[in-house]
Amino acid sequence: MSLTPHIEYLPREMLFRIFQLLPPQDMKSAVLVSRNWRELGEDPSLWSWAVVEIDTSQDIKKLNIQRLKLVQEVKLTWQSCNWFRNCSWTDSEMTKLFKVIHEIPTVERISGLYCRSISAVEHDLLASVLNNLVELQLCHSITPEQLRFLFTAIADKTKLEYLELYGQENVSTISPDLFAAAISNVTKVRMIEDGGFGDNPSMCTSQQMKALFRIMVEEDRPLRKFEVDSWLNQEVDPDMLGKALSRLEEVEIYLFHNTNREQISAILRNVVSGESRLKRLLLDGLPQKDLDWIGFDLFRRVREKVGQFFVLYNGDSDSE
Repeated sequence: MSLTPHIEYLPREMLFRIFQLLPPQDMKSAVLVSRNWRELGEDPSLWSWAVVEIDTSQDIKKLNIQRLKLVQEVKLTWQSCNWFRNCSWTDSEMTKLFKVIHEIPTVERISGLYCRSISAVEHDLLASVLNNLVELQLCHSITPEQLRFLFTAIADKTKLEYLELYGQENVSTISPDLFAAAISNVTKVRMIEDGGFGDNPSMCTSQQMKALFRIMVEEDRPLRKFEVDSWLNQEVDPDMLGKALSRLEEVEIYLFHNTNREQISAILRNVVSGESRLKRLLLDGLPQKDLDWIGFDLFRRVREKVGQFFVLYNGDSDSE
């Protein structure tokens, strides 16, 4: 007669601990072994690693499954949608999705959301859900009121570690102080212009950018990495810009038009003469004439100060 206890008779606490150590595929198999194991395996803490895939609105009900009440990621696959046409999701279905996600406070990633219309979602609901994420890409249709609620939430307290704004012309409706407080409260920010050419409006105003750089100079904000496309506005004071960016650890600037050589020179001078935190600096699209005007000696001194310093001009790459 064997004195070795069968695993079925182990104390539930011990069996639960074993479940916690199982890799995902083995956990899926374990809940199929017996009714007892299935009941124990329904604990949401055992399934926090799961990624819930949602294609159609019918899939929203997956988020009501007990074992998925502590998931961290929801993946919107949109396989039923044609990327080049309007998605079949209705406004009410999108609102329902946000309401269900709002009931799962552990959700910190919603992949596949970036270019879908969420303009019909109530502004307070949308702000609450998006501000609870760690990464957020905004290139979809979002109203000025939604933006105001979202930026207010971010400025107050946020879990966001990465924020990307792409072609969001409604950002210009945000007050400069609120814009500055929100943007500077996120660790990594990427701002990509989809306008500013011809009759297309620029995403941000000069007043907003001035407020952002001012708060970066005057306060020690969480912002550490800043990637900006083109619009270092001519009205922004070069010295303030240089001081503000020297407070960061990583800066990437894409200068496809409206290059301001005084601003670029000020950025470089602050790196070599001030107490700069910069560990990586990328200047993309710097015209050869501005490179000559600024002077190679300044670029050399920046290279000695910054661990990673890159200059790209005239379509070619040159690591200083």
